[in-house]
Amino acid sequence: MESTIFHRNHENPTFLPSPNSHSSNSSTSSSGNGLQQQQQQQQPTPPPTPPSFPHQATKPITRSESTNPYLTTFVQADTSSFKQEVLLYADKEQKNPELLASVMWTLWHRRNRVRTSSADFPLAQVAPSAIQTLEDFRQANSVDATHFRDSPQPRVRWSPPAEGEIKVNFDGAQFKDLGKAGLGAVIRNSRGQALASLSEQAPLPFSPDITEALAAARAISFAQGLGFTSFILEGDSANIIKTLKSEEASLSSFGHILSSAKAMMADGIIRFSHVGRTGNMVAHNLAQHARHVRGFSVWMANIPPHLSHVLCADYG
Repeated sequence: MESTIFHRNHENPTFLPSPNSHSSNSSTSSSGNGLQQQQQQQQPTPPPTPPSFPHQATKPITRSESTNPYLTTFVQADTSSFKQEVLLYADKEQKNPELLASVMWTLWHRRNRVRTSSADFPLAQVAPSAIQTLEDFRQANSVDATHFRDSPQPRVRWSPPAEGEIKVNFDGAQFKDLGKAGLGAVIRNSRGQALASLSEQAPLPFSPDITEALAAARAISFAQGLGFTSFILEGDSANIIKTLKSEEASLSSFGHILSSAKAMMADGIIRFSHVGRTGNMVAHNLAQHARHVRGFSVWMANIPPHLSHVLCADYG
């Protein structure tokens, strides 16, 4: 019976004091009051203030100081003058700050592209892409380009080659939603008639200029495959035509593509011509049509029927 009562009290403990606990509580209370009085009498003394030595104050080391024998890290450098330090370093070492900024932007762009998409951006293409981006920026902001944008330009139309010659027009398109690119080419004679046309789908490169270069190379091989060894190659990409006309090797991201294409026609004669977009509409529409093509399609002595009106409007 006592054992049963013990288990019940253990399961339902009571917090009422027992009659014999009054004296212990009183002694505890009195000892607690004495401890509080003792703590009030013995107040802790604050720690002594360390002495200051103004003459030993540290100074942040910047990159431009001649007394600094080491290249400081970004954490050690004075961040408020980081821009000035970079410019001073570039000027002292005879570096190009514009190219430095272009390389940094390209690295940032590559990082975002790799993280957010499955498109390939090889690290080896960072430097060529940065050089090409800087060149495009300079051309777009040159005095001639500004004057060209401000002044109204007449509509450009396709111009036929001389009698007995042919002209090959090319263009490229990007279909980012498909991860594909479109290549278009058309071969025309002096009367504007289409001798052959091509629409081809290819993997999507990481740069529009590379797409244009692939279209130019495909147009050259297309004309060569049909037996043409002398022709005018025309497109609406100023960068591609400029690189094709240059005798120097291009360090751009698409230079090797064009060099290989020109090497295929070492025994032929090719002239290069640049035209505005409105003068390249047939090739432009062929490149856009590649969205609906699996592999490639070729039309001999013709173009796709739904583009006949473009051919007639391009050259009456």
